[in-house]
Amino acid sequence: MPEPVVESTLRILGEPKAAERQVSRDVERVLARLPRTFAEWAVRNAAPFERPVNAMNAMLTGGLRRSTILAPELIEVGGNGA
Repeated sequence: MPEPVVESTLRILGEPKAAERQVSRDVERVLARLPRTFAEWAVRNAAPFERPVNAMNAMLTGGLRRSTILAPELIEVGGNGA
């Protein structure tokens, strides 16, 4: 979220109270384990977000499902695969 939007929202809603800043233990209760940090999640889930290398060729040869392409504008069509 852009900083001006955050600042405007905080001006409208006010600063969060101390109780609103507390981290909920709901994730731990639901999953029966400690929650992961964003950094841990990012490391475990990086592959689907990496730029496909010649994704169209991989898709055509069965190496990549269409549903795994998250950013079709990054697909190289007729490129050299680099």
